[in-house]
Amino acid sequence: MILIGIPGIERRILRYPQLYSRVGVLHEFKTLSRDEITFIIEYHLAQLGTEIKIDNFSDYEALNTIVRISKGNLRVLSRLFQQLECLIKINNITSINTDLANTAKEALVTGS
Repeated sequence: MILIGIPGIERRILRYPQLYSRVGVLHEFKTLSRDEITFIIEYHLAQLGTEIKIDNFSDYEALNTIVRISKGNLRVLSRLFQQLECLIKINNITSINTDLANTAKEALVTGS
């Protein structure tokens, strides 16, 4: 079982000795670099049947919007693409743009 949560989750789990004694490895995920985020975005878009062309200003602007929204957080990026996938399927959209990314962001429930 993998538990991914907020920083300091290991201190919270420490309060429950039966659970904490079964934790084998603790690993802190760092924020993703821009290159890593771009790679993940391209992968997700390929899964959705679309792609981003960096030389196209609209696509580049959409990429920057997704990077800004996720702030290098893999979990937020993954949830954002779940929302984007729903929006693409519902509206029969073939490309990602800034408005679509912002609409997906509004649908996210985040703690901030």
